Amino acid sequence: MTRHAAGPLSKADLETLLEIISLALRVNSGDQLKLLWPRIAEFAQIEGLIFGVSKNQTKEAQVQFDMVTFGIGTDWVNAYRQSQSVAKDPIVLAALESKHPISWNSAAKVAINNDRKAFRDSVFRQHALSAGLEYGHIVCMRSNYVAQVLSVTAVTTGKRPISQYQGLLLNILLPHLNEILIRQGFTVSPLLSERETEVLRWATDGKSNWEAAKILNISERTVKFHLRNIYRKLEVNNRSQAVAEAMRMGVVDLQ
Repeated sequence: MTRHAAGPLSKADLETLLEIISLALRVNSGDQLKLLWPRIAEFAQIEGLIFGVSKNQTKEAQVQFDMVTFGIGTDWVNAYRQSQSVAKDPIVLAALESKHPISWNSAAKVAINNDRKAFRDSVFRQHALSAGLEYGHIVCMRSNYVAQVLSVTAVTTGKRPISQYQGLLLNILLPHLNEILIRQGFTVSPLLSERETEVLRWATDGKSNWEAAKILNISERTVKFHLRNIYRKLEVNNRSQAVAEAMRMGVVDLQ
């Protein structure tokens, strides 16, 4: 698709944009997000999409950050999960200040202005650069429906700069995608990552940690790490409870 570098949206792009927004309004599950992703990727010419919901889970204000990603390498996802609280991510904090979609470059300028050394030393920035995630757009919002919920929606073009025209499209599209996460009723469902869902499906099939590790070509230790995250998100204590709860909520199905 040939697009102008700048200027108003073409009629065709405006029609497609409205169609995608209409579909986003009806999304109420991770599976529906997965179906919507290819349309977004093709239309906005992006390589990756990140959805995240952060909320305080306990009286001690421990933060749970659930992510669903498309087109993003698992190494970056795992590094992000294990690094620091999302509340310390300088790009997220800058986007939250903006209250509107903002490019990663613009967010970085805000972060540098706030604390240059902290930004330069940030593990978030180091992980992103090592994964080739250089250019993107992000929006962050606090829910109007559920207290203490912060939603993050970001897209990336990898190492390819985002054109002015793309930025215009994303400025309109991202808030509507982000509304999916802060919509009442959606944030109460666990947002399992693609890998966590795979681990859970093999657990449902009766596979041991060792067997699941061999099938998924990951270490048994990584399988256990994913299971711990699954237990936390589903609010259960063991594998059998996780399988039962996941089936009850429709996260996985019996084959």
